[in-house]
Amino acid sequence: MERTLKLCKGGLISIAIFIVITILIGILLKFTSMPERLSDIYLIIALSLSCAFMGLYSGNLFGQRGLIAGLFFSTILLGVILIITALSYQAPISSEMFSLTHLIPLVCGACSGIVGTNMKN
Repeated sequence: MERTLKLCKGGLISIAIFIVITILIGILLKFTSMPERLSDIYLIIALSLSCAFMGLYSGNLFGQRGLIAGLFFSTILLGVILIITALSYQAPISSEMFSLTHLIPLVCGACSGIVGTNMKN
């Protein structure tokens, strides 16, 4: 039960990190000359950072199985964020939402899971 609560806490922190980074990206796009055509790349970077945190958190929590834990919980986090995004825009949830670029945050989560395993409590 304690591990589940810690994972939920890590997931909520990761979602909060994604929201904060997305808001910062929006502010930068609004008030600077950053090109808007690269907004997909900016969001992949935001997803990668939040999945990296989730990988670190879950890797540290699970110990020796950091790669698997980081990949698994990053996949769950990515799915939750995509579903929340689709529901907020009232778009249908389909397989077209997922693309190959979403593998980048998953790789970041898996690699961070390895690093999280080697972190000291």
